[in-house]
Parts: sequence; structure tokens; C-alpha cells
Amino acid sequence: MREIKKYIEQLEEAAKFLAKKTPTEARLALLLIDNLAELFMYNEIREIFARDDYIKVVIKPKYSIKKREKIEKHFKDKCNFLTNYIKIISNDSRNILVIGHCFRNEAYHNGVIRDNIILNIARTYFKAICKVLPILWSGSCIYSNINEIENFLQKYNIKGNLINREILNKICNILLEENKCTTPELCKKLSEDLLKRIEDLINDLDDLSSNVYKGKEKEEILKELQFSKESIIENNIPETEESVKEFLNKREKLLVEYNPSITLCTIKKWREIAINIRSEKLSGSAMRKFYNIDKKLLTINNMVEDVFLYLDRLVDLEINHRLNK
Repeated sequence: MREIKKYIEQLEEAAKFLAKKTPTEARLALLLIDNLAELFMYNEIREIFARDDYIKVVIKPKYSIKKREKIEKHFKDKCNFLTNYIKIISNDSRNILVIGHCFRNEAYHNGVIRDNIILNIARTYFKAICKVLPILWSGSCIYSNINEIENFLQKYNIKGNLINREILNKICNILLEENKCTTPELCKKLSEDLLKRIEDLINDLDDLSSNVYKGKEKEEILKELQFSKESIIENNIPETEESVKEFLNKREKLLVEYNPSITLCTIKKWREIAINIRSEKLSGSAMRKFYNIDKKLLTINNMVEDVFLYLDRLVDLEINHRLNK
């Protein structure tokens, strides 16, 4: 009982962060929400595997050791298992959990901030968790301290001295009331974010075409950027005029043969999908379509940003050189 009380308190803290409506608090809420999702899924899966162990004395167990290890280790595999095998999480909730987890990881491991959409993402994840937790929780209804539970439930205007699945569902709905994010709201934000970043990418390519890769079209620049990132040409610096010529000829030949994964046609398709996200009926489906574009858009955006960062570095070096003369 104390364990579920602790989990509810964690959900309360996530709700408080979301209520502040700032990107920073939204990211903190995302961390708490994601942790609850993984804990509840892990506990449910442990019980499923325990039951499987119990019956293996009579029949062969359903789940191999290798499969169990993969499910217990990876967040996405937990979601897939509970959706596709146990069928207690819907496909839409699964999409929200998996992609919400990806957003949590990139925020805390890669520093991807997403100020424009993070509140809507966190609130959508919170809504999914409030729906999923009562389904996943299989704790006992036995209480250890009547007064403690009664006092705890009073703040929700719930009478009783135990917490069961029904009570947990009521509490989740109460916490959700002030932190809702409707599907149309989410879809609008996701669509706007993608369209703005696609427009910025096109403008950056125009800038590179005018000031850096002079004479080259945007299509050529896209190809050049991806080739430079993925090229497997040896990194040894040519030391003679002959080796320089050989290196450049080899590079030019490989560049001509190279087929980039992102072209202007690709970006045009992204724009069409981004517009269509506005009309999605399910939050999980909208997040999935957003994420499929976003991870590729992030890749090419980073390549473009690296060029500008390098140019800024050259400018800084030139200024320092002149100042130190």
C-alpha cells in the first residue's frame, strides 16, 4: 500500500510541474511520468513471467530466457509485449509511451530542448499514463494503516481506507483534470513545429547557396552535406600534390555515385505530412508521424548547423589573429 501511495505522490508532482506551464517544468514532469511508465510495466511483466514460471512445471513456458531479458531491459520491448502479446495497452497508448520515452531520453542525454512542443508532449504522455496505470497496477488491496490511507484519500474527497484499481482510476482522473491536452491541440502544435523547422531549413540552404557553396543549388548542398557526413574515404591528410589530386578525384567520383537519403523531394513530402498531422484523430498516431519526420529533420538540421558553427569558429579565429598582431 505504501508503494502505490508513493507512486501517486510522484504522479502528483508531475501534475504540479505541468500546471506551471513552462518548458523546464514540462521536462521535469516528463522524467517523472516516464519513470512511472517503466516501473509499472516492469512490475506487471515480472508478474506475468512469474506466472509463466509457475506453470512450466506442467507445460513448456511461453517466454524464453532470451525473450524475457530483452523485454525486461528495453522500454520499447516492454510496450510492444504488453500491447501485442498481453493486449492490455492499446496501440495508440503504446505509441505515446514509446515516443514520450524517446523525447525524455533526448532531453536528458542529448540536450534536445523542444520548447515549442514539450508541454503538449508531456501533457499527452501524462494523459496516457493516467489511463494506463490503473490497468497495469495489480497491487493488493490490503492496507497497513487505516488512518494513513483515509487521510491520504481525503484530499481527493474520496472516502475509504484502501486503494484499489477503481480508486486509483479516480485519482488519475482528478489529477488529469487540470492538465489536459486534447488531440487537436497536440496535432496543431506538432504540425506548426515541423513546418517552421522545415521553412528554417530551406532558408538555411538558401543562405549556404549564396554565401558558402556559391554556385551550387540546394539539392547539391543537401547531397554534399550528407556525403561529407557519411563518406568512408580515409581521413589521412594528403601530403603531396599527386596524392591531393588522387584524393579529390576519388572523392568526386564517390560523390557523383552517392544517393542521399534526404532530398528536396523528401523535404516536400515532409511538409505535406506535417500539414496532414493537423487532421489526425489519435494523439499516438500524430506523435508517430511527427517522430518519423523529426529524427531525419534533426539529422540534416545538425549537419547544416555544423557548417555555420565551423564558419563562426573561422571568424573568431580571424578576429583573434588580427587583434593579436
